[in-house]
Amino acid sequence: MAYWIESLLVGAISVALMSFLYSGSGGPNGTEVGVPGNDSSYHIRMAAMLPTHGLVGQFPWLQFAWFRDAGEAFVSHHYGFHLLLMPFVLVAEALGADAMTGGRWATTGFFAIVLALINGLLRLGNVPLRWLWISLLLVLPEHFFFRHALVRAIAPSLMLQLAVVAALLARRPVALAVCVAAYNHLYLGAVMFSPVILLAFAVAHLASGREDRRRALRMCAAGAIGWLAGVLTYPYFAGMREFLWLQVFGTGLTPDIEVGVEWSSYGNVWDFATRMCGPLLAIWCTALVLRLRSGPPLSPTELTLLFLHLGFLLLTLKARRFIEYWPAYALLSAAWLSAPPIRAWLHPAQASRWAGFRGPVIGVIALAGIGLVAFFAWRAGRPGGSDVLLLGAALAALVGGIACLQALLQAEGRALRRVLVAAAALAAAGGTASAAVMLRADALRHARDELRCPYDLAAIRDMMGFIKAQSAPGEVIFTDDWDTFPVFFYHNTHNHYVVGLDPKFTHARRPDLWERYVRITRAQVPHEGRVKRHGADGSVSYEPIRVELADIRRFFGARWVICDRDHRGLAAALARAPALAELAYPVKNYADVHDAPYVVFRIRREDETLPAESALSARELGDVVFLGDLAPTHSEQGWGELRVDRSVAGGPIRIGGMTYLRGLGTHAPSRIEFRIPDGYDTFEAVVGIDASQSAAGSVVVRVEVDGVERFRSSLLRGGAEPLTVQVPIGVGRTLSLFSDATNDGDTSDHVNWAFARLLRTVDSADVDPTDRKGP
Repeated sequence: MAYWIESLLVGAISVALMSFLYSGSGGPNGTEVGVPGNDSSYHIRMAAMLPTHGLVGQFPWLQFAWFRDAGEAFVSHHYGFHLLLMPFVLVAEALGADAMTGGRWATTGFFAIVLALINGLLRLGNVPLRWLWISLLLVLPEHFFFRHALVRAIAPSLMLQLAVVAALLARRPVALAVCVAAYNHLYLGAVMFSPVILLAFAVAHLASGREDRRRALRMCAAGAIGWLAGVLTYPYFAGMREFLWLQVFGTGLTPDIEVGVEWSSYGNVWDFATRMCGPLLAIWCTALVLRLRSGPPLSPTELTLLFLHLGFLLLTLKARRFIEYWPAYALLSAAWLSAPPIRAWLHPAQASRWAGFRGPVIGVIALAGIGLVAFFAWRAGRPGGSDVLLLGAALAALVGGIACLQALLQAEGRALRRVLVAAAALAAAGGTASAAVMLRADALRHARDELRCPYDLAAIRDMMGFIKAQSAPGEVIFTDDWDTFPVFFYHNTHNHYVVGLDPKFTHARRPDLWERYVRITRAQVPHEGRVKRHGADGSVSYEPIRVELADIRRFFGARWVICDRDHRGLAAALARAPALAELAYPVKNYADVHDAPYVVFRIRREDETLPAESALSARELGDVVFLGDLAPTHSEQGWGELRVDRSVAGGPIRIGGMTYLRGLGTHAPSRIEFRIPDGYDTFEAVVGIDASQSAAGSVVVRVEVDGVERFRSSLLRGGAEPLTVQVPIGVGRTLSLFSDATNDGDTSDHVNWAFARLLRTVDSADVDPTDRKGP
């Protein structure tokens, strides 16, 4: 089959897969898909601005983010990706769609090229049964597909990595130099990845013959020339070193503050090695054993892919973001390692040296199939188990098809043999694809659910329309979370913002400002503490700091504050400070906010005439106050961060077959504490494991009032019906919510406290506040 036809078919697989993953992206937006993740919106807006703004030298949209050690110069480390993204965005807008649609088109196209390059590398290695290996793409970890569905430089980065590998293995020095230089321009992190690939290639050739070493040296020299050319021609070359140091060590390898979850490791290595990556690791280990058992010694090319596989696996164990690269190298390494024994097995003329080897090969395949059937038979007894009969049929087709190939190849008659071989190969590939789909169906559905756009786009458009109409160009907006900047920036470039893109862009130069920002957004004000500073001579000092709500105006110069449902504690604090702020959107009275996704406060000028001082009382809050509208005094959990009116993964709160608009999303083990406002005497909630986890996960939840346990649940499992909790508070001062992991670990323990609220069942005037414990 011609390579271009195969590439079209592989591209069709990409379109189908990405269409499936995006089919769940609607979330709170109805039929509007949007884009998943946080940074996607930033990249799309930057691509759309290229024709009018060009390569910007400064970035005024972030007032307190610095990209170099000194000065205000901007380093756009994704400018090459923005150039690739730009035509898709402009075409989408020209056709009447929005720019986000163009972003999804681009991601689908880039991923199609990735799959085509994987197929091309299989062809380059003369790997037999290529379509069987293409089918095995479906067993890759769901996080691999999740990452590649984000509108980020992930798919283009892997695309150029694979192009560099292909040029190396094909011994094309000019193509190699061009690919390495282009990779440096695509994404600044490539400055480190290309040398890693060249190093793996060089080390793999050290033990080869002299002529091979010379050719390898010439290829590495060509790659080094391309790398140097890419670095020197990079438009932001002047700030490259400083920026990389900040990103690699400040955010990635040695962060000293809380950064994005993608830089953290997979906490449960056993879950990573079994549930998530078990099938892929099993395939690779089997290929390695078969290859080492068959001999001869590994070739330099096989060693190159082996080193890349192991290197990116180590990076993935260090930071989960590298899951976007490692599975591709694992699959390619397995395919190249298994090629010699499979090739000899398929061709009887070469089979003499493998005479005693065919039986073990078929035995290994059969045992693997039996093991998988047994495993899923065990799982079938649990709620939500896979369909064992269908899986068994698919594996039978796989094992039977492969086991019959040897006999069919020896059939009399060339034409008949071709037909039979094609039929057996089709059965094997079909069985592989079917088994892979059933093995990973739950994981892919989970990835689709996690890829739902987490933002209410219509609400953001309305809110930003209001702010733009009421503000002057460049007025500063104080956002309640640093990672909301991209979606706000996408919808509003009229205003400027305080922080975003990466916490280190603020913390590295002004740790005092970052401390103020964190405390204010968590409504932990007033607060007195210390800030760690590093002197130019390497010395470390600590300076005292006092954080107040008025720092929004005093230090950040903000004229507007946006609070979403996750930060109602900050909104309540602003509502209690009318001398500082007034509620401007969507209502004027905080008691009428109710379930609004966003509230906007206007920060008063210091010389502005002030209204009479007032504060919210319990009666103004109403007879019911949701915990999401209060700021927790303490919050800790096993994974992610506490979410308000969303699950811990960012999706809607769902338990069993019910969806809830209000509540808290956390992850066991967790402990969340609230100070109980005066006048409330009862706590109620509906508790369970989020429905996105299907039948996985098991927890026990507890409720304490002033440190005394008032409620303990029985074992709660994923897929079970929600549990209603009602706890009398009396005159307690502190409410504590706990979720405890069980003996099976904390995997999938996404706990929802739906409709978590405090009730006033008696008039507050009937409760003597002096009866309450505590200050």
